[in-house]
Amino acid sequence: MKLLGICEVNEFSDWNLFNAISGLQNAGFEIIERNEAAGFTIFKDLEALISYIKVINWLIPDFSKKKYRIELDEISRIIRIEGCFNSTLDRFFLLAEKKKL
Repeated sequence: MKLLGICEVNEFSDWNLFNAISGLQNAGFEIIERNEAAGFTIFKDLEALISYIKVINWLIPDFSKKKYRIELDEISRIIRIEGCFNSTLDRFFLLAEKKKL
């Protein structure tokens, strides 16, 4: 998503499994289960990417086709040439329970 100007440093930059665990433990929670995964979201057409951005609207709060026309044209070119546009993703799952006093 770097093509759309999503930089690595933003309000969610420190949102990761380690920091989530630390925050929950500091708040008195016990970690029951955790898991991490990394991979790609593959977009085979531009409209699929646009729909994704609209649903996951915190990625680009000011998104509009008009505002991001140049970037969308570049992604469209990549899809035409390579058959898809890959976006990396990092996810984690965390199950916690409030410690009983």
